[in-house]
Amino acid sequence: MKKICVVLGIILVGATAVKAQVSGVVYERVVSVQVKDDNFVVISVVDSRGVRRSLPQYTGCGNAFGEFKFPITDERTKAWLRIAMASLITHTKVYVRADGCAPVRPGVGGAVSIVGIGLCKANDNQCP
Repeated sequence: MKKICVVLGIILVGATAVKAQVSGVVYERVVSVQVKDDNFVVISVVDSRGVRRSLPQYTGCGNAFGEFKFPITDERTKAWLRIAMASLITHTKVYVRADGCAPVRPGVGGAVSIVGIGLCKANDNQCP
């Protein structure tokens, strides 16, 4: 029983450290969604000024698109994909959480690593 408590304590401390590095920004809407050949989802967003190249300015990555951190087979990615598609179709604002740049793979370099996305309510500019 003691070993389980120690493991849970380590997991909670690790999760807190990761969460502190994650940042989020509200965007006007998702403007494109693609599932790449390597099963990773890539999206583009538009900011309040109508600028599509808005993701890198907040994170320092080289490309104007974001890539979901996990492949399409992951349940988190499946949920995020539904949210991104809803924003694309309904032009709803989204809150995107990123944790830096995605790993560079063939055909994908410098994308923002997305670790969460959520829909915003109408006229809500601060929706986490």
